[in-house]
Amino acid sequence: MSRKAALAVACIILFTLGIFAAAIGPALDELAGNTGTSLARVGALFTVSFAGALTSQIVSGPLIDRLGQRPVMIAAILVMVPSYIGITLSTSLPMLLFFGFISGLGFAALDVSCSVLVAQLFAGQESLSALNWLHLFFGVGAVIGPALAGLFLRLADTALPVLWLATGVLMLTIPLLYRLKPGPATIPASAAGANPAPNVYRQPLLWALGFLLLLYVGGETGVSGWTTTYVERSTTLGPEAGALITSGFWLALSAGRLAIAQAGTRFTPQIVLWASLSGALAGGALLSLGTGAIAVTIGAVLLIGFFFGPVFPTVVALTTDTFHRSPGKAVSVAMAMGSLGGALLPWLQGVLLDRISPSASVILVAGVTLAMLATWGIIQRQRRRAAA
Repeated sequence: MSRKAALAVACIILFTLGIFAAAIGPALDELAGNTGTSLARVGALFTVSFAGALTSQIVSGPLIDRLGQRPVMIAAILVMVPSYIGITLSTSLPMLLFFGFISGLGFAALDVSCSVLVAQLFAGQESLSALNWLHLFFGVGAVIGPALAGLFLRLADTALPVLWLATGVLMLTIPLLYRLKPGPATIPASAAGANPAPNVYRQPLLWALGFLLLLYVGGETGVSGWTTTYVERSTTLGPEAGALITSGFWLALSAGRLAIAQAGTRFTPQIVLWASLSGALAGGALLSLGTGAIAVTIGAVLLIGFFFGPVFPTVVALTTDTFHRSPGKAVSVAMAMGSLGGALLPWLQGVLLDRISPSASVILVAGVTLAMLATWGIIQRQRRRAAA
């Protein structure tokens, strides 16, 4: 299979992951009814899915380095498909949460393995463009998933067929994955040099990159998750307008990834991150200073979304390039730290929004963007020292 064909298959997979991630929300009321429990208790589905994803992110990296991407990707799909079908057919809360945990295992393994696959197929600066294409499709799926769920709710009073369709598309990629070249993901010793690879877990640079993803995923999840409520409480707009602004955030994020994907090799990852994090800081500062101003709030949310777009795929490209002898382990550590950020920072933002004030919640967003830029400065200094 050619590099472009492999990229296309990975993009289809990430597209379905975006649908899964975003279509669960509109289906929560129905899942609560099917299991005979409350909406609040069904919300634990997100917690167990996160636990499964974190577990998978820790384990899947070493497996990718040892076995290669193909067996891990196929196994992850064979785990995900029955788990999401099980979610839609669950008749009790324990059953639902069990399948939710299993779905998190497959989801994260696919995310890590697709990212490592594309980063290695398109080495060097080419990986920057390719990874932005890959994660652009996740964003497209995240936009289309809720739209399809809303359509099915209007036509058939159920959102669950969206998950069935996504599992069908995911299953269709298995025959294509068998055409991937098998074998270990790591490069051969002849290409890497005679010296053995250092223990990747002992590298401060990896943990710094992981901390950058912790801040990023926490910031992205917080902005997308709380914008509707923030707009409703800080302006005269209602929840419908807030939801529309949230959709604008995702569209702006996708536009940022599209811009870097089309730029190809014209920019280095370092330049992209300096520009992206500086722009995100400008958006965060504007958001914190514009509480109550509708136009400023909308502009700030779109600005943050656009400059957030390239951050995740660019950090993944940098991580695989820096730790090219153990890319699976390195990416799994970085993504696991990102998942921790996605669990902790949005929770803190919600506490600030509900118990203190809307302005306090967006001051946190500005602080996160500032910390991201500062962390990137520290990473650059570490890279210069390592090169010296």
